[in-house]
Amino acid sequence: MKAILVGIGGFGYGWYRRLREQYREVQLVVVDVDAGQKSKLGADDVPFYTSLQEAIEQERPDFIINVTPKQCHLQVNSVAFDHKLPVFSEKPIADNYEDAVRMVERAEREGIPFMIAENYRRFPAVRKLKRLLEEGAVGAIRSVEGQFYRHSDNKTEDKTSLLEEVVVHHFDLVRYLTGREVGQIFAAFRHRSHMVMELQAGITATFSFSMHSTGPQTDWAGNWRIEGTDGRLELIGKQIHWTKNGETAVIDYFSDVPAPGPFSEFLQSLEENREAETSARDYLKNQALAHYARESITTNRMIDTSASWGYGPVIVRNFLEGELKESVSHRGRA
Repeated sequence: MKAILVGIGGFGYGWYRRLREQYREVQLVVVDVDAGQKSKLGADDVPFYTSLQEAIEQERPDFIINVTPKQCHLQVNSVAFDHKLPVFSEKPIADNYEDAVRMVERAEREGIPFMIAENYRRFPAVRKLKRLLEEGAVGAIRSVEGQFYRHSDNKTEDKTSLLEEVVVHHFDLVRYLTGREVGQIFAAFRHRSHMVMELQAGITATFSFSMHSTGPQTDWAGNWRIEGTDGRLELIGKQIHWTKNGETAVIDYFSDVPAPGPFSEFLQSLEENREAETSARDYLKNQALAHYARESITTNRMIDTSASWGYGPVIVRNFLEGELKESVSHRGRA
């Protein structure tokens, strides 16, 4: 199996080392427009190109791994799609929602596997939390509260860029843990930011986050509190606290839950000829939430998001009816 890794700066080099060490069955080819990046390969006998088109024509790969900056995603993936090559890409799908929609529509229309490397839902503690919820540990979910606090000295002019860079992971966790879609969202972006989301089945989710916190930092997945009809589950750091009938149990072992990384899922989905768990088609719903959160911040109002996953605003407010229907695809298209 041969793959072209596009981009070897920053995240790209981290992916290169991981692939070389953990996925020896994958024969790598590297593409980067900066010829100087070839020095990072050291003595490794790995083909290097500065043109993706040339690399595809010469190497005949089985798929593309896109780890370029977000503004390059559309161009790189378009070349891959021109050759009908499956794509495993870092987030976001594109650097704006409109291009992301078009990219996903093309992959769907042409039947090209396209997956986003979403890793937060694949953390062992998160997988365990999901299993407990599926087993009915708290009964029917009623509310979800998430908190994410980290400290970074990085300063950007567009503060809302964090929505696609960081918070999109937590949008995915809200959807993954509840198994429901977000119907409406309200977001306020201040020193510490807050969001309120109304989900199918009458679930309310709140999320607070800061990248400039001065207190204790959360893990990257954040801390979560999920209340249900029969109890409460809390993910705090690397422990799950399960409260039921007035008693609390602490769970800190997760080896009983399979938690393969996103690239392993991509390879398995190709082998089994099925849609990957975080396919771009599904991940577009996360990027849509980042897009709508920005709209809420700009307009200072609650935004109806249901058109991005196949429901009209009237239907989504009927939570019982919404609960019984399976979401289709972005913007209501089948």
